[in-house]
Amino acid sequence: MVRINIILKTGTAAALHQAGMIAVGASSVDHPIRIFIMDDALAAVLRHYKGEEIPNGYEFEEVRNGFHKAEESGKTMTWEELLESAKDLSEEVEIMACGLALDVMGYNHEELPELFDKVSGVADFVGGLEDDDIVFTL
Repeated sequence: MVRINIILKTGTAAALHQAGMIAVGASSVDHPIRIFIMDDALAAVLRHYKGEEIPNGYEFEEVRNGFHKAEESGKTMTWEELLESAKDLSEEVEIMACGLALDVMGYNHEELPELFDKVSGVADFVGGLEDDDIVFTL
């Protein structure tokens, strides 16, 4: 079975939502998934869990407003709900936080939200790639 890998580096709700949609879609058809969250994306996730606003990231008003209305009406889930749903659908969903980014931002590794399965480095993530893996970079 092809494994889906997502490198998430963009710190916007749009990128997080896209990662969540890919993760739910892949997990619903039994593809294993690894998500490596680094840099601005990791800062956005950590700020979200502190209750802070994160940049929306949708460039076009119709997309931005459409997703906002869809989330409010329950037609789609938030990025956080999507990632949690992917983990509920499959035990083969692993979400990693970049250790270097955590260190640079001054975060304690033990303070990570439950969403994360482990702290990892780029070498560990890349070293775990297999020949038939698919990699998305957001």
